[in-house]
Amino acid sequence: MTLTRAVRSVGSQVFALRTADGGVLAFTSVVVTDHLQAKTAKFRASLRAGSNDAALLGKPAGATGKSFSIDRLQMFMTHIPTKTSGTKAKVLAYSETAVSVK
Repeated sequence: MTLTRAVRSVGSQVFALRTADGGVLAFTSVVVTDHLQAKTAKFRASLRAGSNDAALLGKPAGATGKSFSIDRLQMFMTHIPTKTSGTKAKVLAYSETAVSVK
């Protein structure tokens, strides 16, 4: 099985708050699409029984097929310091949730 991931150019959101140190606390979201594809016609792509992806498809006992496309909402909370601080941006929280399976 092969997996490809693509970021959608629409639907992204960014909210930012200035922090006391002059940096920014950024809340961002993006939708990515994972495409699972069987390598050859004799193989099948599968979604594991009990997985959120299988349940979202309406098949909580698991599913197999030639391919599946799964849209996932990824959300990040990132501290972005000032340029003069000399420190790097740091992801403080991350969450990913499937929103549709085809």
